[in-house]
Amino acid sequence: MEVTGKRKHFGTFSKSRLEYIFKEGISELFLAEYKGEVDAAAEAIFFGDTATYLHAGTSGKNEKLTASYLLVWEILKEAKRRGLKFFDLWGIDEKRWPGVTTFKKSFGGYEVNYPEARIIIYKKFSYILYKLMHFARRIIAQISG
Repeated sequence: MEVTGKRKHFGTFSKSRLEYIFKEGISELFLAEYKGEVDAAAEAIFFGDTATYLHAGTSGKNEKLTASYLLVWEILKEAKRRGLKFFDLWGIDEKRWPGVTTFKKSFGGYEVNYPEARIIIYKKFSYILYKLMHFARRIIAQISG
């Protein structure tokens, strides 16, 4: 994800967040290898009647191989094997992520629009503390890398 984010100029979740989702057994990792090296990876969740494509990235070394398409196909096959009904590509946005959106739309299907999320603050002090910590982490990350 880091390599893809830098190459395609979009933000990604932190490595620790991605590892947490995977280590907790919430998601499954799919890898595409070429000549003994991982060329692409995708993370998916299988829950209820839906497979959700969460995150993916490629090395950028073999883009003509389009390994990311192969990974989506493998996730789709696994979802079908499990008897799931839906495959959620988890978000598109023509303005913010034109390349990702084109990639996801290339599989067909239909769009489902959900209402925007809202934050309801029950404990104001805890929320302010959380926001300050989040802000501090972003500043530290910018300074260190």
